[in-house]
Amino acid sequence: MELEKQKKIEQKINILRALIETNLGVDVKEDRSRKRHVVDARLIYANILRQEGLGCTQIARSLRKDHATILHYFRVFNTYIGTDLILKDTYQKITDIFEEEVNSNPLVDENDLKKELYVLRNKIKSLTSANRILNSKLRQKKRTEERLQDIFSLIEERTKEGSENEILNKLTRFYNGVYDY
Repeated sequence: MELEKQKKIEQKINILRALIETNLGVDVKEDRSRKRHVVDARLIYANILRQEGLGCTQIARSLRKDHATILHYFRVFNTYIGTDLILKDTYQKITDIFEEEVNSNPLVDENDLKKELYVLRNKIKSLTSANRILNSKLRQKKRTEERLQDIFSLIEERTKEGSENEILNKLTRFYNGVYDY
């Protein structure tokens, strides 16, 4: 059970790290810079993980920082959020995306993902096959339409509105006399 809990924590950490890298362009684990946008990304990261119930030590290890640095992040975070509206908006945006990601995609283990991948591959094969059949039928219909286009155009041009049934009856009699079935 403890191993499963640790895996879920690692998955959440990886999801959050990827979200921050995608949205803010900062790799919170590898980027050691003290530039404001990098520090802000680490602040956001640490506080979201704190909300998820991780302790200072776990968060510090995931950032390769000392736990005292994380404690400092927690102390200054509310002050920064209160004065920096861009940081506040960014924090809210990342938090919303993270919660949506974690809640919409329940954290699953590797075997479940492999099963899902197998099912999806089979669906892709089935849909590809169905797509080929439909494309073949479409090509055949287009060839027929091209072959009969002159007849369609003639009927469309010369058929007065309201006389469709009369034309249909005449065409039916014509074709009944032309071909012996």
